[in-house]
Amino acid sequence: MQSSKEQFNQIDEQIGKIEDEKIKKEATEMKKVMSERYSTYDDLYDAYQQSLAYDRELYELFKKEDLKMDELQVQIEKINTAYTKVLKANEEFNALTEKSNQKKKVFMIVPA
Repeated sequence: MQSSKEQFNQIDEQIGKIEDEKIKKEATEMKKVMSERYSTYDDLYDAYQQSLAYDRELYELFKKEDLKMDELQVQIEKINTAYTKVLKANEEFNALTEKSNQKKKVFMIVPA
């Protein structure tokens, strides 16, 4: 994903070279959607990393001999909230991936 993002960051120069206004508009719209997709990926990655950290904390709690049920419940709620964020970010990412793919198709068929 990082390599793709780095190549994508060079798109402004290419868009600037487009003379046809219709094609330039399509390229600009495609860039906007792809930017949103990369941003959403970053959010998804961060949410997933947080979820994993909460999972590790849960496993550490299980090692405690004096673990209280309310401690366990608090950690489980943190995990559930974190994974809800992961699912939401994943849905957004998938929707933007679909939209991005559609924009690429439209851009590719715009007559020169």
